[in-house]
Parts: sequence; structure tokens; C-alpha cells
Amino acid sequence: MAVQGNLDPTVLYAPKEIIEAEVQRVLDENADRPATSSIWGTASSHGAAENAIHMVECVHRLSQK
Repeated sequence: MAVQGNLDPTVLYAPKEIIEAEVQRVLDENADRPATSSIWGTASSHGAAENAIHMVECVHRLSQK
């Protein structure tokens, strides 16, 4: 069963270190089951597109560990 992590979309406005820490938290909380990550579709329209890209890169990198 896939699980959608609980990443607060407001984290996309935080510094990149915070984004990475939150991604790691969601991955850790779901370590015992498959997880999917998604963000709400408002990121690009509210100026957080760069951080949304960073979040996706963190998910890819950290989920490989």
C-alpha cells in the first residue's frame, strides 16, 4: 500500500535545510512501508517553484539511502 507523506506545503517557503529535514522526517516516519510524496499544485503560482524542485530532489536523494 502506498502512503502519502505528511509534508506541510508551507515548508516550501522555508530555507532549503528545513525542507530537507522535513523530507527526511516523512521518509523516516514511513520507513516500514512504501511511500509517495506529492505537493499541492499551488507551489509554482506562489513563488515556491524552486523550493518544490529542491524538495523533489531531496526525496529522490534521501529515499535512495
